[in-house]
Amino acid sequence: MNQLPSDATLAYVVNNGLLNKPDDWIAKVLGIIRGLPDERGPYCLRIGVTGTGHAPNYRIEPIHEPARTEEDLKSLDTPHWAYLGAINTAYSGRSHAIIVSGLDKESWSSKANTVQEVGALLLQMHRAPKKVGR
Repeated sequence: MNQLPSDATLAYVVNNGLLNKPDDWIAKVLGIIRGLPDERGPYCLRIGVTGTGHAPNYRIEPIHEPARTEEDLKSLDTPHWAYLGAINTAYSGRSHAIIVSGLDKESWSSKANTVQEVGALLLQMHRAPKKVGR
């Protein structure tokens, strides 16, 4: 597979065995989300679809985009911090560092997972019987 489906979710890459070290990867993502400001939440997770899913880049976005005020639009040199953060919070799937390139809309899944869905997926993985040789 050269590229993920345009509507791929975290569950898709986990359930199809694509994500490397899914327990560690998901735990790291949840740790990052827990460190974000509460006033911008609740958050959702959107994965990048331009790769194979082994360590997808991802975005952590507020479920509801912050409103832009008339004042924000007038002072384009100092945009509203919450709006700026909402459209630029993307992370490398390998290092989990913030990335600033490859942010085109087409690079990201059309579907997102809530934080609760991400946590439930991790819990489900921990409860599932372990495969021999894993």
